Amino acid sequence: MARAYYTFKSLFTFTGRFLGFGAMTAAAVFGFVVPVSAQAQSGREVNRNIRAADFLNTFGANVHFNENNYKNVQAIADALNIIGFSRVRSQCTSEEEVSDWKDLERRARIYFPAGLKADVLIIGYLNVPNTTFRAQQDLVTRLGKMVESIEGPNEINNHDVGNGTHGPSAASDVTDQWPANYVAWARALSTWKQNTPALANVKLFAPSIASGDPADYARLPNVSHYVDAGNLHFYAGDGRQPSNFGGGNFAAIYDWYRAAATPNKPVTVTEWGQTTASKPGQAGCDNRTQAKYVLNQMFDVTARGVERAYVYQLMDDTPDGDPTGNGGTESHFGLFDYRWGVKPAAQALANVKNLLRDSTVRFTSKVPAYHVRGLSQAGAAGSSLTISKSDGSTFVIVWNEPPIWDSKANTEIAPPVDHVKVTFGGPYNYRVYDPLIGLKPIALGQISEVGISLTGSPLMIHLLPKSP
Repeated sequence: MARAYYTFKSLFTFTGRFLGFGAMTAAAVFGFVVPVSAQAQSGREVNRNIRAADFLNTFGANVHFNENNYKNVQAIADALNIIGFSRVRSQCTSEEEVSDWKDLERRARIYFPAGLKADVLIIGYLNVPNTTFRAQQDLVTRLGKMVESIEGPNEINNHDVGNGTHGPSAASDVTDQWPANYVAWARALSTWKQNTPALANVKLFAPSIASGDPADYARLPNVSHYVDAGNLHFYAGDGRQPSNFGGGNFAAIYDWYRAAATPNKPVTVTEWGQTTASKPGQAGCDNRTQAKYVLNQMFDVTARGVERAYVYQLMDDTPDGDPTGNGGTESHFGLFDYRWGVKPAAQALANVKNLLRDSTVRFTSKVPAYHVRGLSQAGAAGSSLTISKSDGSTFVIVWNEPPIWDSKANTEIAPPVDHVKVTFGGPYNYRVYDPLIGLKPIALGQISEVGISLTGSPLMIHLLPKSP
């Protein structure tokens, strides 16, 4: 994908557009008030349940075909298998990319018998000479049944990128027209689908919104008539937790976006992640802190009911200083390093996949009643949820979101411990897992109350069916 397509992450996280104000919070800078519903909760439970297969199917990964080590399509398939993601987000603007998509789908089928699912990004203009939109339509339809969703141009409200990929205006530097562009693109995608039988079962995602200036949410048009789901990007940056994002934490941004753009319809998050760029000022953190962020954001989006969430990105696409790429911040959002080595974030996702692996999708969930006490640093999007497996067992996921990274000192923070009690309606056989560590339980027994210590990342309590 074009580098300009992702430029807003670096702008957003450390140049002063929204997060780069040091100790000042977004609320102080922009003078807005965070909705009460978005404030950090004090032990509130989400009480949302999801089947294990549905949970894993929520997630996908961003890739850049034909860029640096992404040229190794087999390595992409192998990496997707490690983390258990069968969904990929990328563009399709050339014959070469059609070939890459089909090659990846073929190689990934050994891991995902149901097939790879593609979210295809459309780029370009609608109403200027030599538009690429028509050409992309032909290319995308050639991908066939792997196409699950199509989305409009990337970060259409990105004021800082005038590169010709963010809307239908005649001049690439005219960005104040983005709300009209947003509607025009949603309408164009809808018309294309209506006139193309091959897209009958394909979902349309709105053009994505970069979650920056709060004023942009006030300008968001309602496009729910044209699309099947909304589409936003979220980066906390600087090693922050999703709820430590100044005034605009993930829960608030999700609520603002959905209320304005797609009320009563699902929302997708087609980019989210955390860079591990190591130099001060690059908005990065160490690998372990990235893993904590990825796990918490994963459970946040599930608790909030996000339909699809594509982590940015699968691998570190260039090493530092590579003249063919941006280097630094942009290069280190990967779950895998530049040589496809497994970073802690990828290993943590692999552990979650292996703990939740389930062969049955459709079954009746039997969710135990439970109550969480002692959680003083809950995330704004939630603090717990349950994930059911077809064998009758249930995972109760509990997490907190205290500060875990000091961006000024460029070092990890040891947060205060939340000593949490999780009470169930009766005695269960239980095992407690820390996905940061591995697949061996850190505690087990049979009891009606479990005590756990949270330090900024989730623990997974596996409740096994009661003995007859």
